[in-house]
This record gives sequence, structure tokens and C-alpha cells, in this order.
Amino acid sequence: MSCQLCRARKLRCNRQFPCSNCTARGVECQAASVQQPAGRRPGVDKTPPTTPQVCNDELLKRLESLEALLTAQNQDPETAHPMPELRKDTNSQNSPPIVLCMLSDALVLERHCMSSKAGDSDTLNSIGFYTCPTRLITRPYSFILQSNSPPSVVAPAGPIKCIWLPEREDTRRIVDKYLNDISFIHHVIHAPTVRRLVDDIHDAIGLGHQPPMGPVALLLAIFANATGLWTARDLSRNLFYCVPEAHSQASMWQKAGLVVLDHLQQDSHVSLEATQAMVILFYSVVNLEGVSAMFRNLLSRAITMARELGLHCIDSPRRLLGIATPRYRVFEAEIGRRVWWYLCSTDWILAGLSGTLGNICMINPSQMAVEKPRNIDDDDLVEGEEIVGKPMDQPTCMSFCLQRIRLAEIFRASLEKTQFAALSLEAVDSQQVEELDIQMTRFWDDTPAILRLNHDLKPVDGSSDKIGIQRYLLHLFVHGQRCKIHLPYLARGALYTSNRAACVESARFIIRMEQQLEKEEADFSESRLRLSIVLHHIYLAFVVLLFDLCLDSDRPTNINKSPEAAVAWDILQGAKAQLPQAEVLIDPLHQVMSRHNILYGRAKTHGH
Repeated sequence: MSCQLCRARKLRCNRQFPCSNCTARGVECQAASVQQPAGRRPGVDKTPPTTPQVCNDELLKRLESLEALLTAQNQDPETAHPMPELRKDTNSQNSPPIVLCMLSDALVLERHCMSSKAGDSDTLNSIGFYTCPTRLITRPYSFILQSNSPPSVVAPAGPIKCIWLPEREDTRRIVDKYLNDISFIHHVIHAPTVRRLVDDIHDAIGLGHQPPMGPVALLLAIFANATGLWTARDLSRNLFYCVPEAHSQASMWQKAGLVVLDHLQQDSHVSLEATQAMVILFYSVVNLEGVSAMFRNLLSRAITMARELGLHCIDSPRRLLGIATPRYRVFEAEIGRRVWWYLCSTDWILAGLSGTLGNICMINPSQMAVEKPRNIDDDDLVEGEEIVGKPMDQPTCMSFCLQRIRLAEIFRASLEKTQFAALSLEAVDSQQVEELDIQMTRFWDDTPAILRLNHDLKPVDGSSDKIGIQRYLLHLFVHGQRCKIHLPYLARGALYTSNRAACVESARFIIRMEQQLEKEEADFSESRLRLSIVLHHIYLAFVVLLFDLCLDSDRPTNINKSPEAAVAWDILQGAKAQLPQAEVLIDPLHQVMSRHNILYGRAKTHGH
């Protein structure tokens, strides 16, 4: 028998408790009362009485308690954040169904009032797209007149802004570079889907149609990352004559991507592809500019768009009254989890980096209901098929991202205990630093063997080159953050000897790992300094080793007195030829070293 709501609104009820219609509207699902036929006396009514409402309430409470217990068992006690319990309004439960329907409709209309509106339709086609060989593209965009445009150009009459895209085969080669060598660092996409987008976009342009702007922005972000990390090995792809030529295109693709994203923002566009584009593009921005205002702006915009898409409540077990979250297919939901959790981990890590131990997070874990992405490869994620995660010790394209999430949760837990703006040395609680150090040390206990190094810098478990790079980046980040949290105690006396020892130990580990990398991973070693995460942590390790040398030596002294410091200095000097950001970092070092009478020169080799 249909429930009261479905009978009142003439909806198709699935006759389950609670039914799907009541669940979507957040309304208490009530069984329809059985009316007695006219003229029938109550004494002869053989119909069994309807179940009292109190039984439904008790059953619902039991189900919710079991759900909460199951959720708690499946989550790490330190990182579990149960959904806040919704208060039940007994008055609304006893209200007639028609009243509940009216309330539901009112809240839906109120949400519609607050939702984003479509922009000016006149701007929809204000950007046109051409294709040409990659090497001929030298500007992010240009202006042309429609009357002089080839037939394949999609644009309105009059002067329009045009963005040139590589030809189909060139696009495939650039995308292949990104998917094979870069994507695992921030795997928020699905490789087979991205490859299909390449053909869809070029097919649309070839037919004279406007290609979808979200996927175009995603491709431009991929171009910026791929060309920015082009290596000598990639010259075999026959797109560029030399590596500097490829690097020179990175900022151009970045600007073109920003143009498209700004256009979409003006039109209040919201899509998963546009969110992915912002994630990938802010990674390009941080590599070229560091943690700049543009990087923070893109991160904030990506988080906002993700919320508009409902990515923060993909796995919400219930719907608020009148506020039904978007329903994603299983395939889409898993990609959404990847995007949302990458944004979470970036937000929490950035908050930890911004101050010694504390700053502001934009994402509150108590205000989201999203399961962790599964440990699967893209080939295992197929539309219409059940997703089965692999064991964590089995390497996949998600291995690094999942460990990054674990590390971000450690930072987030620490930030919750920190007073606002604890930036001065006096405000930092040494006990909290010790607790955080213990957490970061224990981090390796639950890390899969394929991503761990022993004391001799040898992998605990043999693996492919790609996993080797993920292992390197993970160790670099953990030891870099260990340096950072102990840095305020480097020169604070014998009471903090253990802090200084931990700080210097991690700094030396980073430099020895760099030396090992240059011997074993020649291809990645060539371009690694163009990654902001690598340059930042080598710089941090050098700062620690430099001041450790100052504390132990009479001045003047030579940088070569510390072998690891000499190697780090040599690496930083070499980085200036690869990345303009390195010059900005190194200039203040010259002044500090001169002030403390540290003599410097190039170290003899990296390998000794």
C-alpha cells in the first residue's frame, strides 16, 4: 500500500519503508490509514489495525544507531567525523501530508532562489576555437573577425576571442604525457574518459559546433602541466625541437585555461570537468609561481564549484527536507570522491604550511559526507559495473593520493588543537609539536610497503619506476614537514635537543634521497626541480642544515663543512636554470649566508 505522501501527491510509491519519495524530501514516511467503508459497523471490522507511528519511530532510531555503529567501525577513530544528528520536529511528524508537501515545495523554491543563475546568454559564444600544429601556437588567445574566419570556426559575428588548440594527434600526445608521467600526483580524472574528450572536442570543432567549455578548460589545464614538465625523453613524441621550447608554452596554456575558466564563471557554469580543470591548473600555477594569490583563488573557486555540484555530500545517508543532493551514478560518484578528497587534502595541508602549526581551513570535515576514493586503477572503473577496491599494498594510480589524504588528516587534526594564528615562536606549544612528530612517525606504520624506504634508502618492496617516484614524493613531503614543525626549536638551547636532532635528521634524509634519486631515476630527476613540492622541501632542508652549521661552527666557515648542505646548495643553484621561482628563493639565502659569514661555492658533485 502506498504511503500517505505518495497517495496525497499521486506519486508512484515503491512501497518500501521509508519509500524513495519520502527519503528524497526528508519527510517522515507514514503508512496510509485504512478507511472503513460506509455503512460498516466498527464491531465487525476484521481489518488488522495499522502499525502505530511510535513503532516506525523506534525502528528508524534503531536503523540510524546501527548505521552510526557501522560507520564508526569502518573509520579510523582519529579521523572519524559522523554526520551531525538532525533534530526531529514532533510537530511536523504529526502534520497532515498536504502540509508536509507544501513545506517541502517551499524549501525547494527557497533553495532555487539561492542557487546560481544563468549568465548573459550573449556571452556564450564569445570564444572561438581553432586547431593548428602545436609549435605554431605562440599566444594564449587572439582576436579575429568572423568574416575572415575559416568555416570550421565556431563563433558569433564581429570580433571574437579565439583560442588555438593543438591538432587531434598532437593533443593525444600531450594528453598521453600527462596521463603517464604526471596525473598520479593529483589523480582527479579518469584516463579513458579524458581520451574520449579529446575526440569529442575535435569532432565538435570539425563539424563547426561549439565544443563544451568545461572539457576544453580541462584539456588546457592538462596542456599547461604536460608542457611545463616536458623532458628530453619526451622529444621522441616529435612535438617540440627542444625542452625549453616546450617549457615556454606552459605559461601560455595556463593563461588560456584561465581565460576559459573566467568565461565560465561569468556564465555561472558548473561542471565536474571545470572543477577538474581548476584542480589541475592550480597545480601548474603552484609549480610556476609558488603558493601565490592566483593559486589560492583557484583553490577557493574549485572548492566552491565542488560544493555547487554536491561533491561534499555524495555519500550522505539522508536528505534534508526539500534539499535533495544530486544523485550521481556509481562511476561519476567515484570521480567526484577523487576530486573532493584532493581538495580536502590540499586545503588542510596548505593550512599547515601557511603557519608553523596553524591557519584557516575552508573545508570542515563535520560538514561533508564523502567516502574515501577506492584504491583502483582507471581500467577497473567501468560505467555500469560494481567498483571493487584493491588492497592498499597493491599499487594503483591512486596510491600516492590516498596516502596524501592520510597525511592531510594528521595536519587537520593538529590544526583543530591549535590556537588561531599561532605563528610566533612563543605561541607554539612544544608538547603539540612532539605529538605531531609522533603522528608523522607512526604514519609509516600503516603505509603500504611499496611506498616505504628503509634507513639505507632502499625500497622495502620492489616496484615500478612510477611507484618509485610516488615513494620519493611521499617521503620528501613527510620529512619536509617534519623539518618545518621542529624548525622553531633549532636554536632554543639544550632543552630542545631532541627537536633539533629530529629536524636535522629529516633534512639530511631529504638530501641523501636526492642524491639517490639522481643515480636511479634519471628521467624524473631531470624535471623534478620544476615541481614546487620538490623545490620547496629541498630549500627547507638546506635552511635547516645551514643554521645547524652556524650553530656548530666558528665563523667564517665554508658550506662544504656540511656535505649534505653543500649538495643542497648545489641543487638549488642548478634549479635557477629551470625555474624562475628558484631565483626568488635563493636571493635571500645569499644575504643570510653573508650576514653569518658562511662561505659558499659550488659543491664538487651531487653523487658524493
